[in-house]
Amino acid sequence: MNTFCLSTFVLFVMLPVGGEEPPQVVIVAHPQVPVDTLTTAELKNMYMGKRLHWNNQVPVKPINLTGSPHEIFLRRFLDQSPRHYASFWTRMIFSGLGVPPQSVYQQRVALMYIARTPGAIGYVTSDRDLKDQKVKIIEIHP
Repeated sequence: MNTFCLSTFVLFVMLPVGGEEPPQVVIVAHPQVPVDTLTTAELKNMYMGKRLHWNNQVPVKPINLTGSPHEIFLRRFLDQSPRHYASFWTRMIFSGLGVPPQSVYQQRVALMYIARTPGAIGYVTSDRDLKDQKVKIIEIHP
């Protein structure tokens, strides 16, 4: 009986609180990228390896944040599942047509990479305070 109570407690603790939604993601870029807004199509092209340079010819360097933020980003902005996105990049790699964006596990690491890397673009959860970060928030329009 103790095992049942403990497993029930663990399950209860792991469940989200009453209708709590996952955090949204915010698109951020190196402060010197030449835009303040992008369309979803432009953002998708950057993450699918179809747009390789910014307007000022600096290479686009997208970065992925793993876990829940990655899935939220893919579904909201690229209209893809994580499985479809991974499959696309597997085909690109094996056909020699591209290299997928780098992935990191922590928002702190993503923000440091974006702040220090000209042309970098990525995303973080919207619950993160970005005031003291050296990145630019990019607005995304349909």
